[in-house]
Amino acid sequence: MEEGKNNRHIAVTNMNEHSSRSHSVFLINVKQENVESEKKLTGKLYLVDLAGSEKVSRYQRKNKK
Repeated sequence: MEEGKNNRHIAVTNMNEHSSRSHSVFLINVKQENVESEKKLTGKLYLVDLAGSEKVSRYQRKNKK
């Protein structure tokens, strides 16, 4: 978490000059080992939070009218 915080980049968009939204990507490495057979399995789980989209909210408001 600390490494991600230190690598965080902030930039403005054309839609919102003062946007505080940010994206998050988490990678979880999963390892399993059967101690009897010594068989090992590994996997990766990616969790991605794209923090929404200003264009989507503008589109939804436009179509509710």
